Amino acid sequence: MIKIRRGLLLLFAFIVSCDSDNGNEGGLNINLVTGIRVVQSQDSPPFTYGNPNILTQGMAVFPNPAIGNFFVQSFNTAEIANVWIIPGSPNKSFNTVDFTHILNSSTYGEDEIESNSILSFNGPNSGSLLIDVTNLDSGYYRVFVKIGDEFYWDNIFIANDNENIQDIEDFWIN
Repeated sequence: MIKIRRGLLLLFAFIVSCDSDNGNEGGLNINLVTGIRVVQSQDSPPFTYGNPNILTQGMAVFPNPAIGNFFVQSFNTAEIANVWIIPGSPNKSFNTVDFTHILNSSTYGEDEIESNSILSFNGPNSGSLLIDVTNLDSGYYRVFVKIGDEFYWDNIFIANDNENIQDIEDFWIN
């Protein structure tokens, strides 16, 4: 009887721990936005809200938040091969996760990125790309960029005229 109780208790603990991130796979769900870097230009220092689950070495996405359009800039010798935009789902539950030790260029595969994208640009083959997002709803998105054979990504907020930085700050701080 004690073994059955222990087994049930262990099973319950396993189920609860699997459900604790609400299906976000420990912070690796492709739609998950755990934070955002607000930045006006490629040269301006970012202001960070939350704990962004991003991998941006060698590239920049700006301005963020974006109104109408934003730039993707590669700082690598390789050019931008593809860009995908995926709807994001903000979640403040991952503030203690060290994404620098979890995320790498192979965290997400090209098929997974492609199948989740709502907007894509194939083969621009340039060091900089202006992305028009006037047809997208206001909200959080993830921008995936393929430079050479490597994948990088950033979290952005696309704003309509009635949103401002205070809306973003209120969400992440409160």
